[in-house]
Amino acid sequence: MNRFALVLVNGVVQEMPINDRIEHSANIPRQANAPSPAVSGDQWFDTSTSRFMLYDGSQWTTVGGDNASAIATANQALAATADVYKEVANVAAISASPANGDKIELLDSTGVQSFSPLSGLPSGFVGASNLLVRLEYNSSGSSWEFRSFASKDPDGRYLKSLSPVVLGDSGSGSGSITLNCETNAHGVKLKGPAHSAAANYTLTLPDDAGTAGQILQTSGSSGNLSWVTNDSNEIVLGSSGKVELKLNSLNDDSLETTLENIEVRRDLHTHSFINTNQFFSGDIEIRGDKTFAFQQNSGGGGPFTAFKKSQSATTSATFTLPDADGSAGQAVITDGSGVLSFGNVGGQFVETPQTLTENKVIAANINASCNGPIALDSGVTVTVGSNSSLAIRN
Repeated sequence: MNRFALVLVNGVVQEMPINDRIEHSANIPRQANAPSPAVSGDQWFDTSTSRFMLYDGSQWTTVGGDNASAIATANQALAATADVYKEVANVAAISASPANGDKIELLDSTGVQSFSPLSGLPSGFVGASNLLVRLEYNSSGSSWEFRSFASKDPDGRYLKSLSPVVLGDSGSGSGSITLNCETNAHGVKLKGPAHSAAANYTLTLPDDAGTAGQILQTSGSSGNLSWVTNDSNEIVLGSSGKVELKLNSLNDDSLETTLENIEVRRDLHTHSFINTNQFFSGDIEIRGDKTFAFQQNSGGGGPFTAFKKSQSATTSATFTLPDADGSAGQAVITDGSGVLSFGNVGGQFVETPQTLTENKVIAANINASCNGPIALDSGVTVTVGSNSSLAIRN
């Protein structure tokens, strides 16, 4: 049986219709069906669902409910957001027969980068005893999948010691510090010298960042580093592994740099001097219109004997010296392939080619002869100098 408020209407006492409202009253209908008509702000207790309803101007909306429903809703939300990982001591303790959806947290992730089957591990990631790694098993791919990693001691990234020490070991080598990029896919490593160096020293960084082009210079045994302008002459390893001589303060007229008793000098003639015994394990190449000379005075100047390549030559040749010195009066003879030897020429045949393949110049005031007939290759010339003669004997 419904009860309604009594109101006085035109002097007559009567029940208030359900669709009427008393201003500032707390009248909340209690029934199974929604009151009608309704205006925005009306409240209604739905006895069929035990819920409080509020009319928002277009429809009734729930503003409450029974405790059981609220608890069930909260449990559903908790289950949807729960992310529970089972702790596993290390990689070796990972189950060999996991179920789909199994989630584990490795307390010691050492070696996880080599574990299989595993997918999704960031490139370059290396497990460690102080890193927690979370994995989830996916049966559709028959593989564990990487989820995340974290430090066991998040505050450990803050150095609490004025002189922290990064230890090395026989497996990984000397202690090192790696500075990773923002995705931890790449890193730059600073590493200490090997044990065999027996190194113990300290490097102290400069007070500021220096200016463009400056280089770091050490003070020596104290290890204090400072920025200095690179205005000295130096030998550096350039591109493609070539050694480059960098000239920063000297002009083209003079440069003298001593390298283990080899004096390399750059001047207008581009000379290089070797003043003491030196050993070369590679080829020596003299380029351009330059000579290989033996000079009388070690300090420069005076007479010299030089060898020079013909600048008109169109082919290359290599001469191999004899194995030993010859006898008095013998001459150096070629076998035609560049192998030289000592031999007698007085009573032997003198052989000359029938075709000249290179240009020939007979200097001034010289008498020359050769056996003929002789032909010239295309473009080859023979020049006879002033007051000179050439006889061809057929």
